[in-house]
Amino acid sequence: MATLKLSDLGRRSSACSRNARLVQRDEKFVLNIPMFRAVQNAISETPHQFSMSSWRTGDVLPGAQDKSSGQACIASWAVVLSDRVRLRTLPTSHIMFRAGQVLGVRPKHSQPLFYLQLWPEEFRGLYIREPRNYHDCVHNARIAVARIDAFIECSLKNCTEETK
Repeated sequence: MATLKLSDLGRRSSACSRNARLVQRDEKFVLNIPMFRAVQNAISETPHQFSMSSWRTGDVLPGAQDKSSGQACIASWAVVLSDRVRLRTLPTSHIMFRAGQVLGVRPKHSQPLFYLQLWPEEFRGLYIREPRNYHDCVHNARIAVARIDAFIECSLKNCTEETK
């Protein structure tokens, strides 16, 4: 299977992964699209504070330009932006559960978004696991924003992504 380039991600007509099975949801939930957009904006504006390598490192402050500040994943950004809490004070299990609540995603449906290893290959394959510089951080932020868009699109189609 050919790996897509970052520039191809925004141009796909269907953002649902080729490597995903579409499963009809038997329960309804309401996606909090404004919160998803806020997470995307935070990741885009401060790419040096984004990492899918761990739930959080240190404290993350929205809009912080200090390159030595902490880092947060997609779920952690949702919690920081909604609750205005210090991530350091939260257990990891609470972050995923709370992020699902504020984004309007049930825990079992959030895993393909919150866990890098469950991302579809077209996104996971482009993510730089150990960014060496600011350019790598910007690259990873773009991948995450595209991944969130794909997740929203799939969710709005009333399906979920499950890895094979």
